[in-house]
Amino acid sequence: MIRRALLDDGSTSDDPTIIKQHAVHYYQKLLNANSNNPIPSASAAFCLTEADQHFLSSAVSADDIEKALHSMKPLSSPGPAFADDLIIFMDGQASSAHALRVLLSQFTKESVLNINAQKSQLFHLGDPSALSSLLGIPACSLPVKHLGLPLISSYLTHQMCNPLVDKVHKCLSTWMGSLLSKAGRLELIRSVLLSLSYYWTASFSLPKRTIKLLEKLFRNFLWAGEAGVHKIHAVKWESIYAPKDEGGLGLKRLVDWNAAAMGLRSWEIASNHPSLWAT
Repeated sequence: MIRRALLDDGSTSDDPTIIKQHAVHYYQKLLNANSNNPIPSASAAFCLTEADQHFLSSAVSADDIEKALHSMKPLSSPGPAFADDLIIFMDGQASSAHALRVLLSQFTKESVLNINAQKSQLFHLGDPSALSSLLGIPACSLPVKHLGLPLISSYLTHQMCNPLVDKVHKCLSTWMGSLLSKAGRLELIRSVLLSLSYYWTASFSLPKRTIKLLEKLFRNFLWAGEAGVHKIHAVKWESIYAPKDEGGLGLKRLVDWNAAAMGLRSWEIASNHPSLWAT
């Protein structure tokens, strides 16, 4: 969350309306700076020529697949191997599903990579039964777990963050925190618990309830050695976040780290980053 904005005249403002207008104006200039043409309107962006429509609707031939495979660099060619966590998007029409089935069949012939339909999943906003039968892939519904994170189509809720909280609880339950010094507990929080949280904060804007719960577990473990035991704190938790040269312990606030990560994602979108998914 942006709490204060630096305006063009050098002054600052904490007015939410001014901050919103300033942020919109900043990204509009950034997008225009990264493009030779002005930002197209929504209607112009989806206007396709007849040649483009024919290209998108035509089926991929075996020659196209063979040419694509042989045009790869030596270390990039798939060859006989396993490809996991591959996601393919389509418009959900029966014609597209049929074209996808033909494409996967031709890809199997050319690359010797077989598609395991039983280990694949089909997600559809409507009734997926027809497409599931056509592709031979079982239909599922969101959310699901993908690369350790929930794959969702809505805002992240506190309940969806239960796997993260459970991981933290699992770590705390296996550590003999009462036998460790406070310096040892602090290092475990920094190197293990915060690292687990950073992986989530780099992908999602965590709910405030989840962040407060995680910080509560960290506090209890640091001062009492156990997550479920409350003990009087020697200093305010806010002081723990201060840099070491200012008397703190140098821990990073989850809410600030999360805001910085979301800012990075916004910058990648505005600067046309080549691969948002992979990063």
